Amino acid sequence: MMLLMLRTAALAACIACNAVSMEIDRAFASGVADTKHVVQKSSGKTILHNYVCFQRASHPYVMSGTTRDLDQARNQCCFDLYKLGMLSIDQYTQYCLKRVARIPTVSTYSIQPAFHLAIEEDAGAAATDGIESGKYHQKRDLTVYEDKEREKLTDARYINGVFSPFHLKDFTPVRIRTTGIMKGHIKGDLEEGGGMHRSFRQTIELAMPWIRRLSDRTYATVNATVFLPISESIFIDADDAMLKDYLKGSNSNGSTLCQLRSQNSASISNVICSIDFINAEVIDIEQPSFASRPYVVAFQIMASFELSGSNNDDELRFVIEYGTRIHVRYQEPAQNSSNNELVPVSIQQPVLYSATAKLDITARSTLFSLNLNDVQPAADPVVFTVATGNHSDYWFVTIATMGTAFVGGVLLIRRIDSISTWR
Repeated sequence: MMLLMLRTAALAACIACNAVSMEIDRAFASGVADTKHVVQKSSGKTILHNYVCFQRASHPYVMSGTTRDLDQARNQCCFDLYKLGMLSIDQYTQYCLKRVARIPTVSTYSIQPAFHLAIEEDAGAAATDGIESGKYHQKRDLTVYEDKEREKLTDARYINGVFSPFHLKDFTPVRIRTTGIMKGHIKGDLEEGGGMHRSFRQTIELAMPWIRRLSDRTYATVNATVFLPISESIFIDADDAMLKDYLKGSNSNGSTLCQLRSQNSASISNVICSIDFINAEVIDIEQPSFASRPYVVAFQIMASFELSGSNNDDELRFVIEYGTRIHVRYQEPAQNSSNNELVPVSIQQPVLYSATAKLDITARSTLFSLNLNDVQPAADPVVFTVATGNHSDYWFVTIATMGTAFVGGVLLIRRIDSISTWR
């Protein structure tokens, strides 16, 4: 009897061990995710869905740079979302193909977000039940395989609280050895006023354990990648994407497009900062909002600086600030004049995709990476209003424009005829 009990216990331990091993050794193959959160508006609550198609670097959606291949990849992503129950048939055929945006490839890691689709859903109290405010809730359907047996499995579950729509919990895209982890957060602030051209400033906050207790200087480098979804109502001019008003700074020894400052007693000096603006698709700046499509752009920040800490600090906290210029497209004419021809335009908050910080200490280096298993707060989009035309004024504006052009043309021809060109 005792031998049977021991065998049973050993078998149970083996099963548990295999289960843990499967959980640890599983690798990502492909899949999609719907990450949603509740958005509070003046008109009530809505649910913002961020659909993302993820890819393995060795099996990308887009195999080449041709337009045909890109269109096929869009269709494949939309079909995957529909096939796995994320989208309805109408959303698949009438919306997704025209609105899904390609995400820039910013790393060579095995797991990469490939396409993004945002859909806002009007929701009542019943629809928001079970969705905790201020958190990302992710429904995902992934194909994974167990490394040892190469057996394909399905990971379909609902997760309450994830880092961002561009991340999959328990599947870290960064495969590097780090000394420790750091916390990170980003927030975007839109300039008040400015009409159709406004500054959108973004602030990255990073915090890590301050393991150095000496007062002499430490050389540090920081690398961060940020995703910014762009709706069809706005655009960023890729030829003039970054704000240039961070060129001056007392802690900088040269021209820079960003500003880095400490949030505690640590002193920062000799800052060098550069930013690469990356767009996976050509951004058409001439199209009106109703003829445009959304985009996803990326910012890659690379900063180096010197710092000296205080013996009283247990944590090193600093921020990186930079900005871009947001341009509003011509909006679709309003159907009525109830809102004084003002239409709302929204900008999603930026997403901190990855970040590392390296501190060069005498005889060794300390490397920190972003804690991607942390639960980030789901921030509401920035909403502002812009003026647009009224659909009822269509014929008046058309006739007035054509009449003015005709009169101007006649006057110009008469003036040309009055000038003698013959001697």
